[in-house]
Amino acid sequence: MSQPIIISVNHLTKFYGKIPGVQDLNFSVSQGEIFGFLGPNGAGKTTTIRMLLDLLRPSSGQILAASMRKMSSGLQAGLIDRFHLSKKDLAHRIKHLSHGTLQKLGIIQAFFHQPDLLILDEPTIGLDPLMQEEFYRLLFELQDKGKTIFFSSHNLAEVEKICHRIAIIRDGKLVALETLESLKKKKIRRLKFTLKEPVDQLKLPGARLVRQKDLYYEYLVEGAIKPLLQKLSSLPIDDLTIAEPDLEEVFMTYYRQEIQV
Repeated sequence: MSQPIIISVNHLTKFYGKIPGVQDLNFSVSQGEIFGFLGPNGAGKTTTIRMLLDLLRPSSGQILAASMRKMSSGLQAGLIDRFHLSKKDLAHRIKHLSHGTLQKLGIIQAFFHQPDLLILDEPTIGLDPLMQEEFYRLLFELQDKGKTIFFSSHNLAEVEKICHRIAIIRDGKLVALETLESLKKKKIRRLKFTLKEPVDQLKLPGARLVRQKDLYYEYLVEGAIKPLLQKLSSLPIDDLTIAEPDLEEVFMTYYRQEIQV
């Protein structure tokens, strides 16, 4: 049985004068999902989030969200302790707090009333690695309780760690909306091999050379792999690995020109 839709974005467009902020975005987020919204600075992530929060109004399109259940606003037990804040920290004026402490305080303010929907924009900036891991654990705990999390970031490693499905935005347009697993399967692989002896004019189908030193070669591979394997079988290979791409390699395929072979 499919989960209820918490956020539905339909043909969402925002112009600043004649300059497009985002154009014709379409996606939905289900209950209990950690949905990654990925893109570099200036791609349109923050503009989208501001419209989700009704801080900006779209030029066209619509945003629909399920009604949230009312919950008690009592402070979640142990939340302050989890992020290593003290009563002394909380007694200081905001302007006197460090950036890291401000970030932790913002997380507590967002989480303390146990909301059904969290919209997070670069939430781990300023947190040290231990606090980042604690924050990820908190997200998974909330997901287990059926909470929905819209997670915007340009940190590829953390999106890969916590999100099952992601949207990639480029220049204000949605260029991918898939599970992380399916994105990796159909995008590039990294091929590394060492030859036993030199080969003249080495060309591999569907592959782009990114590094070569002496008899060591490293390629990025896209598309069908069978022709590549047939070519490799004819070479004097000493050692070879073909690795599945990480999210960074997947992400970069949307921000560079197509591989030239």
